[in-house]
Amino acid sequence: MLEMHIEKGTAVNQYEKYAEVAPSGPMTVRTEVDELFAGRLSTGLDAEIRFIGSDSVVAQGKVIFLSPYLKKKSLFSQKANEQEDRLVREVRIKLEGNNRLILNSKVESVIKIKNN
Repeated sequence: MLEMHIEKGTAVNQYEKYAEVAPSGPMTVRTEVDELFAGRLSTGLDAEIRFIGSDSVVAQGKVIFLSPYLKKKSLFSQKANEQEDRLVREVRIKLEGNNRLILNSKVESVIKIKNN
């Protein structure tokens, strides 16, 4: 259980968020890759995870999922009315070994693309 949004005895409306739970299983990072690089990705690529603005690697993993299509940038948009027409591909990275991440923290993902 990550966070409980209600208190004992409180009524909950239909579809209202009342708690956040962490799924069991391996920890993953959800990230977005700009359309310029989206076609060069494949599952199994190595990735490094860093806190935003830092060069130190806090976790490592492998790409396990690539969305089959491009979509509008959504994870880290700065403003609700931002005029941005770039598309991104959603990627999930399965973390390996020990890491120093905090759940729900914003991080930077560096995916190591292999040169052909």
